[in-house]
Amino acid sequence: MEAGLSKMSNDFIGQRDVANILSLKSHRLVEKILKNDETFPKPIVISERVKRWRHEDIINWVNSKFDEAKK
Repeated sequence: MEAGLSKMSNDFIGQRDVANILSLKSHRLVEKILKNDETFPKPIVISERVKRWRHEDIINWVNSKFDEAKK
């Protein structure tokens, strides 16, 4: 893991940041992944329109997808 990623491991990130990590063109695609992939980390819901994810949870999910693809 890159040094910059481990430094942010306890930070909370928004939907746009999650989309950037996943290289998605639209942050709205995060909602689709959340609805369709049971393994995707659940956000902390602050209000109806505000959700936050732990950065570390998103990185771990991405790594698990890469591990699955290697099999």
